[in-house]
Amino acid sequence: MIGGGTNCRSWQTPGLGGAGRLLWERLRQPHTVAELRDALCGAYEVAPDRAEQDVLALLHDLIAAGLAQRAPAD
Repeated sequence: MIGGGTNCRSWQTPGLGGAGRLLWERLRQPHTVAELRDALCGAYEVAPDRAEQDVLALLHDLIAAGLAQRAPAD
């Protein structure tokens, strides 16, 4: 599960366009990579494998910047 970090600056979008903004908004609550991938596929005409690559790349960048964090497993 991935969720927004505590350093989210009032949830302003950190310079993201359409797909990034959609994922950023979803990260207000913890979601799995699969859930984020499916949201991206539902909003845009993108293949699931490409959507998952994009989700993972964005999450990597957000986590590295301290804007998202891995949520503890239940």
